[in-house]
Amino acid sequence: MGLKDSIPLPPFSPKDISRFWSKIDRRSDSECWLWMASTSPQGYGQFGVGRKRKVSPHRLAFFLGHGYDPSPLHVLHHCDVRRCMNPLHLFAGTCKDNLVDCSLKGRMHQGDNHYLRRHPELRKRGEQNNMAKLTTADIIEIKRLYADGPLLQREIAVMFGITKGHCGDIIRGTRWGHMK
Repeated sequence: MGLKDSIPLPPFSPKDISRFWSKIDRRSDSECWLWMASTSPQGYGQFGVGRKRKVSPHRLAFFLGHGYDPSPLHVLHHCDVRRCMNPLHLFAGTCKDNLVDCSLKGRMHQGDNHYLRRHPELRKRGEQNNMAKLTTADIIEIKRLYADGPLLQREIAVMFGITKGHCGDIIRGTRWGHMK
């Protein structure tokens, strides 16, 4: 959530509201209503209004469900599902409320208590990570080239378009360590 989340919502036409609801998989009141359209890299929905304005769809869902613009407050999720648009799962809170909620749900970096440390099965590793530049086959080939031949790490790194340090980390297992 950023500064744009505290900016008042723009006016919406009936067409905007109809288009908004068409992008949500609405279910029973107790279930999450999932946003089925564009999402940010952080996993929150994105909704365009007019030519240049984007609003967080959970803020619009809060507005439509509760009848008032939550600005300057943040809109938080009881269910902790970023794509949820069910107004019953949304509540307004201050920045501090948002941080406390985030911490209580284990979403803040807190050493061994971090969410992904407690749920390592959810961590995206290797090619599953959308930031990965290499494939599993590349890693196998890098390790094979280093083990088999007289090639230096920097030569292997050039072949795969990575740095010498990155290549060394792969060989030592500090990167792509799940592939032993």
